[in-house]
Amino acid sequence: MKLKSLCGLLLLSNATYALNLEVKGFLKTDIYHSDQGVGSYGDDYSHVAPTRALRTDQGTTAKQRRDGSEATSFQIAQSRFSFHITHGKAKGVFEFDFIDSDTGFNNQTALQAAGIRTRMAYLDYAINDRFSIFMGQKWGTASGIKGVGSWNYVGNAFQTGNTGFFNQELGFSYKLNNLTFTLALTGKGRNFNGGVNENELGSMPGLALDINYKSKSFMIGLASHAGELEFEKNEDFTGTGENQNAYLAKVYGNVSFWKAKWNLEYYVGQSLNNLNALGVGAATKIDDSGNITKAVRESGVWTSLMVNWNKISKSTFGYGQAAVADSFVSNLGATSISENTLMFANYSRSLTDQLQWYIQWENYTTKYGSDEKEFDANVYISGFRLNI
Repeated sequence: MKLKSLCGLLLLSNATYALNLEVKGFLKTDIYHSDQGVGSYGDDYSHVAPTRALRTDQGTTAKQRRDGSEATSFQIAQSRFSFHITHGKAKGVFEFDFIDSDTGFNNQTALQAAGIRTRMAYLDYAINDRFSIFMGQKWGTASGIKGVGSWNYVGNAFQTGNTGFFNQELGFSYKLNNLTFTLALTGKGRNFNGGVNENELGSMPGLALDINYKSKSFMIGLASHAGELEFEKNEDFTGTGENQNAYLAKVYGNVSFWKAKWNLEYYVGQSLNNLNALGVGAATKIDDSGNITKAVRESGVWTSLMVNWNKISKSTFGYGQAAVADSFVSNLGATSISENTLMFANYSRSLTDQLQWYIQWENYTTKYGSDEKEFDANVYISGFRLNI
């Protein structure tokens, strides 16, 4: 169901222009349980959006006890709401969730983890039925298939084969029958410490491309995102280094048959975290003296089978894996991921037209550092989703 309201009428030169507002979203309430320490993108214990099993044999004794413990949490952080504004051929979108901007993914405690985070804020203008231009913060052009079918929406198999996240872009999209071509100038990261939200040095932005073909029964596409990361030079930093090339290249597709849809995506890239693509590799390779030498390469794949058993019940079975290239593993620190694997399965049932109940199992097998020591964790999720 969509909540629609006519926001206003503007009279200009005897013409009437309608500004239309749609409110969309959902309230998602979850219970998470893990049988060992899990992290949500970072190295701290967190159930906000699990993406890895934590390494538990390093740090202080207290940290080892905490990271090795099972835990249960209650959450609303992955709930979401958005405003869709249309005015003639123009459309604007604001979308938000509740991953607190201060504590971020490291705290799922009530109140402290209930802040509002901006997900999307962009404009789109359709010049005609085939050609449109866009600008703002949105799903990156090189995202490929955006959802893997997991009820862990924000985890979304990132760092385990899925890549491509939100970017700020200026671009256009052109459609010709079943073929869509999209090209965009994008933001890029910083060539030190990986900071995707820090200064993006240099005059040249990144570049992203997507080409896909869709029919009623299948879809196939190619996507890429690239940019040159300029080395940071200032009086406070004494290390040596050079500019690095960061890139993401992927092929993706799906096919529908019987009551099911099968999705598949494969990628290669380097310094993906500079491009905000949420890979497993560190942003840059560091030698023993702390000097930046070159970017870290990686690759990954994810696949999922989505089955609609009937009108009210469905399941998804998924697998993903991402790994740093072998030639770079020897340079990884103790808490840097060398390989990360995810398996998940879920079942959901519609209780009303707007209310769903779901249950999901996830298993993470994560290898860390140059010794590639392996850690394993199971996560169990259950909850309700009420659509707006």
